[in-house]
Amino acid sequence: MTEKRNLVIDVHCHASGVEVQDIVDEYDKIFIYGMSHRDNLLLMDAVGVDVQVIQCGARQGTAYRNIHQYTRRVMREHPDRFLSIVKGDERKMGTDEFLEQIREYIEDWGFKGWWLAPWSKEDLEGYGLSINDFPHPNPLTHFDHEKYDPVWEMVESLRVPAAITSHPQNFETMGHNLLNVLDKHPDLIVQIVHGIDPPSCLMSDGSVAIPESMISAVKNYNVYLELLPGLDGMTASPNRYGPNDEVIKAFYDTFGPSRLMWGSEFTSVWLPTVNQYRYQFEYLKNHCEYMTDEDLALIMGGNAMRIYGLQ
Repeated sequence: MTEKRNLVIDVHCHASGVEVQDIVDEYDKIFIYGMSHRDNLLLMDAVGVDVQVIQCGARQGTAYRNIHQYTRRVMREHPDRFLSIVKGDERKMGTDEFLEQIREYIEDWGFKGWWLAPWSKEDLEGYGLSINDFPHPNPLTHFDHEKYDPVWEMVESLRVPAAITSHPQNFETMGHNLLNVLDKHPDLIVQIVHGIDPPSCLMSDGSVAIPESMISAVKNYNVYLELLPGLDGMTASPNRYGPNDEVIKAFYDTFGPSRLMWGSEFTSVWLPTVNQYRYQFEYLKNHCEYMTDEDLALIMGGNAMRIYGLQ
């Protein structure tokens, strides 16, 4: 029997091509985040990516359900090419309504995980939201509070990943919050979106300092880090991992290839072209010579196959 090959999986993508069949009631037409999934398919085929994980983000309101309906349709039309994680309306976190929302999207709609984005006050205001819109204690900064235990318990029981976004604003506290959750829910699978915020790990002298709480979480529980190598390439932005990818090397040395997963943040990039996508796709192979073929097979899809149940 032929051994099943590892898929190449991009664990961090976006798509937005909401059409009439995805619209119920009214549609917020100014909401656009990423290109159509048809554009994504062309890019995937051009560089050799088998599957994209769509992180289904949307502003709250009518557009929220529309974008999830669109993503559900994409998964049904292309079941071997796309899967997605649901972003709940955190303003309702801690309620039965929120639990039912997440359960419905995962069990009934076929979403493969839950995405929690602990945004700062400034981030929220950029989305037209206020910190006062959220329950107390704020689930974006205190997601480990016992009030939110039921959602962690449900996601743990469903055996799907919880994807939690790392930002500069939660760099110091996220590890402690995460350990509090994992101590109560040790079988939870966690994907750290953006990795452990790379610019915050990079010191002014070029050294790398990873919070001890995050090291403990990744080493002792089912926690995986995204890598977004080359995302800043072909633009004027500085490399978030350091001029010589010091943070990638530190993550690799500290956690090993079995805890790292490749993502692109495509198509939320300056140059959503085949050249840019190929640059990101080939970045680790071309710039991290210490990674073996076996390492790359894990990072580029093997680990994602395991946590998303694609083996």
